Amino acid sequence: MTTIGILSEGRTDQAVIKQVLLGYFADQGAALDALEINSFFPPEIPLPGEPEEGGWTVLKRRLQDGHHLQALGFNDYLVIHIDTDVCDHPGYDVSRRDPSTGSSLDPWQLREAARARLVEWMGADFHAKHGHRVLFAIAVDTIECWLLPLLEDKRAKQSKTIGCAKAANEALKRAGRDALDQGNVLRRYTEEAAPYRKRKTLLTTGRQSPSLGAFLAELTELDIQLGVG
Repeated sequence: MTTIGILSEGRTDQAVIKQVLLGYFADQGAALDALEINSFFPPEIPLPGEPEEGGWTVLKRRLQDGHHLQALGFNDYLVIHIDTDVCDHPGYDVSRRDPSTGSSLDPWQLREAARARLVEWMGADFHAKHGHRVLFAIAVDTIECWLLPLLEDKRAKQSKTIGCAKAANEALKRAGRDALDQGNVLRRYTEEAAPYRKRKTLLTTGRQSPSLGAFLAELTELDIQLGVG
């Protein structure tokens, strides 16, 4: 059994990431039975006194407190998720501009800057030792940007990296479907991300989102074989 734990800002992020993981490993066929995806934080069932949702501030605190060490004790791999929509807020402190040139960072550069911040929160020593077991699901700017390739037909809209929640809901309205925040929100995110469970859709359409494409590249580089090791 191969186990993958997710530490994320919230449950809707987990819902999307789970569909992506299922689609990515779909080519391993029956081996999917050997895949277990665990919601480490936020947990599927909130603990007494714990917040139902995290956000980057709670995620930061969890990492600085070593919850990723605990998670790695129960899982073969970890996926760490964070959005970049408020990356320039105090405490997150990731600039959207190159400090040497002042030019705006492209999605890949912004993702790498956020990744470096996560490594800092986890601890450089931890990452040096266990980095081969950690994946970074960094959404530029939010996880809704990962859904846009499924909801839009034009390349420019599929690769959008700002205002994605609004754009996603507008696309859903045009299609006669409920907004992401209507009804059972967790179910809505799962439903809209479900097409990614088809590997071909994920690897073609999904890659139109720059940060989802980067996450898929990390998965490819790690070359996880389910049930092995």
